[in-house]
Amino acid sequence: MDEKVLIDPSLKGKTRAEMGLEPFRREEIRSSLLGIPMVISVDTIARVIKRASEGRYVYGLKGKNNSWIPIVNRTMFHSFDKGKYKDFDIRTKMLLKIQNENLLPKGSGGDIPSLDHRVFLHFFLTREKANVPKYIFKHLINNLKDSQILQKNFVPYGRLLS
Repeated sequence: MDEKVLIDPSLKGKTRAEMGLEPFRREEIRSSLLGIPMVISVDTIARVIKRASEGRYVYGLKGKNNSWIPIVNRTMFHSFDKGKYKDFDIRTKMLLKIQNENLLPKGSGGDIPSLDHRVFLHFFLTREKANVPKYIFKHLINNLKDSQILQKNFVPYGRLLS
């Protein structure tokens, strides 16, 4: 909606229908592949991985005083203090590797996962039911946003020379 208003400011304050947009039903990714429209949602991912979209979901955690920090440190490092990758036991290292390479792939960065990733890993280590399809979906959305930002800031090599 915001993009439509940027293109045509006269649409400000109008409903989705008045803008010619479909009604909002749920959060989804819309695209097309070879001209075939595709819609990806949490339900789509749940069907593909054959896992119900239920369980705990905690995401968007920030701040050094977050209440999750001592919880995940206790689970991952067996201490209330933050440790290092070398302090993980073999089970935690294995689950982190599976998480980073299969469930929520990381582009780059250090060995210590973000707080969001640590909470997700905490759910597996404690065998607490996590909403895996929703985590994967949110990860997809964040990666799409990041790639769109990179495309907007991309300068072709030829333009650098001119």
